Amino acid sequence: VRLQDIPEFAAWLTDDFHEWVEQSPDEGEAFRAHKYGMMIVVWYDGRRTICGRHVMVLWHTFCCFHEEKPMLPC
Repeated sequence: VRLQDIPEFAAWLTDDFHEWVEQSPDEGEAFRAHKYGMMIVVWYDGRRTICGRHVMVLWHTFCCFHEEKPMLPC
């Protein structure tokens, strides 16, 4: 997940269609959201973002189908 694109990614996830609810990230986190009891987190270690596979699936979907930036390099 590209750090500079997290605000757009968050807006996409929290829209009326996707229905994720953004939360305030804890220390060391760049993004945190939940939906139906599932929590997703993107961590930032000062050099790069780190996330799980399920977040990468959402990120790649965002990259492929986001209208303004199709095919973002990931």
